[in-house]
Amino acid sequence: MRRLIYLPDLHRPSETEVEPILPNALKEELDERSKRIWKLIADHVDASNLDFSRVRVYFESVSEEDVRLISETGALVTEDPGPEHLLLEELHKKGAVIEASEDPAIYERQTALQRVIVDAIKGYGGEASEDEKLNVLFERHDRIDLERDRAVAAIINRTLTDAEVGILFFGAGHNILAFLDPDITIEVSQELLAEIGRCELDYEQRFPHLESLRTGKEAII
Repeated sequence: MRRLIYLPDLHRPSETEVEPILPNALKEELDERSKRIWKLIADHVDASNLDFSRVRVYFESVSEEDVRLISETGALVTEDPGPEHLLLEELHKKGAVIEASEDPAIYERQTALQRVIVDAIKGYGGEASEDEKLNVLFERHDRIDLERDRAVAAIINRTLTDAEVGILFFGAGHNILAFLDPDITIEVSQELLAEIGRCELDYEQRFPHLESLRTGKEAII
C-alpha cells in the first residue's frame, strides 16, 4: 500500500488573482487565517517523524521550472516568501523529492480564466446579462478545476512508489483524493480539518470532501 499525507490549506490573497478587488481589512483577515493554517501544517510535518529522503512532495502550482529552481538555488521565491514557500524549501533541504505537481497547460488555462472573472467582477453593473456571463465563467472554472484535480491525481498515481510517503499540499477546494488509485492510503490531520472548519462558515457546502474525511462519510464528488 502506498501512503499519502494530505494537508489542505486556505490561500493567502496574494496567491490568487482576486487580490486587487479585495478590501484591505479582508486581505489582512485572510492573511492571518492562512498563517494559522500553515502553522498547523508545519507542526504536523514536524511531528510526523518521517525519513524525508523517502518523501515525495506534491505542492500546488509547482511546475518543472519551479523544481529546477529549488534544486539549483534551494529557494522557490526570492522576495517575500510566504510560510508555504519556506516549508517547501525546508523539506527540500531535508532531502524530500519535490515533484512537478501540475499539468502546465491546464494550470495556465485556469489562471487566464481567473483573470477574466476578476475583470468581469470589476466591471459588474448589476445587469442580468452580466449575471449570466459570470455564471458561465464560474461553471467553466469549475470544469477546469475538475480537470486539474484529475491531472494532479494522475501525477501522484504515476510517481508515488511503495517505498515512499507522499505529502499533498493543495488548497482545500480541490478534491484530488477522489481520483487517486485505490491502493493509496490517505492520512489527514483532524486538527487541521477542524481549524479549516472554524475558518469557513459554509464549510460543509464548500468542502464536502473534507467533511467526509472528518466524519467518515462518503465524499460528494
